[in-house]
Amino acid sequence: MAQRTLLAAAFSIFILSGCQSSPKLSHAYQDPERISAYELPVPISDGFILQSYRQTQPEQTWFWSLLPNESSQQGENIIVQIVAEEPIQQPPSRFGFVTPDSNSQKSLNALGPLEVWRSSKAKNEICTITSQYQRRQEQWISLFTHVCSDISAQPTPTWLAPSSQPTLSWGQ
Repeated sequence: MAQRTLLAAAFSIFILSGCQSSPKLSHAYQDPERISAYELPVPISDGFILQSYRQTQPEQTWFWSLLPNESSQQGENIIVQIVAEEPIQQPPSRFGFVTPDSNSQKSLNALGPLEVWRSSKAKNEICTITSQYQRRQEQWISLFTHVCSDISAQPTPTWLAPSSQPTLSWGQ
C-alpha cells in the first residue's frame, strides 16, 4: 500500500513538472551596468561625460550618460541612446524629461536630421532638448539629450552642432 502511495505521488510530481518543460519568456529587467564611453552605440567624444550605463530591456537596450550637473535637477544633463527594432518617440520616464510638443528647430549633424528645443529658465539658465533617430540594418537608434547650462556658457554640446562628426559604432 505504501508503495502504491509513493508511486502515485511520484507520478503526480512527474505529470505536474512535465507540463513545465516549455521555455519560459523572461520579462525581467537587468540592473544597469557601468560602461566606458567607447562602449556607447554613438560615442560622445567631448570628454565631459561623468559616467555611462547600459541596461537591457526585453526588446530594447538603453544607454545613458551623465554629464556634469550643477543644479542636480533630475533629467538634466543627460544623453539617452536607445537601440530597438523601431524608433522611440520619447525617452523613457525614468530619465525625467520629455521632448516638447511645441515646434522645434530642425537641424542636421553628422548623424542626420535633428530636432532641437531650447528654453530659458530662471537664473540665466538655458536648456536644450534634442531628439534624433537613425536606422542601421534591422535596428533603430533613438538619441535624446537634455542639457542645461548657464546662458553665458556654450548652451549646445559640440556633438549636436552641424559640423560635428561623431563616430558610429553600432550596427556595423
